[in-house]
Amino acid sequence: MSDVTHILGAKIRIRSLQLDDLQCYVEVRSREPGLRGRTLSASTIKRELTTLTTVWNWAIGTDIVRHPLPKKRLHFPKTAEKPRFQTWDEIERKIKRGGLTENEEAELWDCLFLTNDQIHQFLADVTSRARHDFIYLLFVFAAHTGAR
Repeated sequence: MSDVTHILGAKIRIRSLQLDDLQCYVEVRSREPGLRGRTLSASTIKRELTTLTTVWNWAIGTDIVRHPLPKKRLHFPKTAEKPRFQTWDEIERKIKRGGLTENEEAELWDCLFLTNDQIHQFLADVTSRARHDFIYLLFVFAAHTGAR
């Protein structure tokens, strides 16, 4: 939430917050640095506003504010699409072809899809190295549900 006060000002009167103030927040945040040399994504900014909305809704219940957060009709920057999920072999082939930056290669690895054999091999490694039994269960859950 420090970004909110940094951008909108620490002395902003919460009851006077309007759509224009929130649009200013979106525009400033969308120019700030994100991952791998890019600017912050619209999805990150939307998650921040979801957190603000949660706090705001609590404030409605305590009569600190009397109206919903004025966020309808906000305009967000367009987002670049991530590469599709790919197998290890597909990613290695693309990297071997060359012409990719370090960031582009890292984005490919972020979209790695392990085959069943690779998952079982990975879980076998976890079993042999885990210091506690529950760690294996955490990795099984993540591997078989897609949780991250």
